[in-house]
Amino acid sequence: MYVALIAVPEKGPLKPVAFFSGARTDVFIWDALIKQYISPKPATTLQEHKNNFRNLWTLVQNNKLKRFELVTLLTTYNNIILEFDHIPEIADAFKQFNQVYNPDNQLVHLLSQYYILRSLGLMVEPTTIPINTRWVFEKPKEEIVGVCWALPSDPSNVWHIKERIYDISIHNSHGFMFNEYKDEIKKARRV
Repeated sequence: MYVALIAVPEKGPLKPVAFFSGARTDVFIWDALIKQYISPKPATTLQEHKNNFRNLWTLVQNNKLKRFELVTLLTTYNNIILEFDHIPEIADAFKQFNQVYNPDNQLVHLLSQYYILRSLGLMVEPTTIPINTRWVFEKPKEEIVGVCWALPSDPSNVWHIKERIYDISIHNSHGFMFNEYKDEIKKARRV
């Protein structure tokens, strides 16, 4: 299984930027924040899992997370596009999250995504392409309004509408992260 980082043009279908082998880091992000803020013990029942996730989402509204944690968590939301102008902050949030919650760089691809996002934000070919990552981006900056992630092998992929690749000029079930969650991001604690 692999994850695609996708460029979102102002008009036209989404375009892949890079592919990361292995699972997306959503579960790692959720588990790290649940352990830090909600319960140090792993959930043992389905109800405990549900309660932990419900409590995790309330942390967003209650401004309990540090800004890098909040930004990283919001990237896991469905139908969210991360605005191009904020790519450097998103990349830095991934790097900081990785340093705090994954200091040994094991199992997850946050650091790989950091390098790719930094390169994309600067519109340069990456000087460091992490292992198990493939860079495929060829689109000019003027057309890109943001990025998102997808599991291309997932039939319920939110970026496909009736077998068509999502196009933000036609479809409207998306939101822009720094616009949709601007109040929460503004109130989040900086570290």
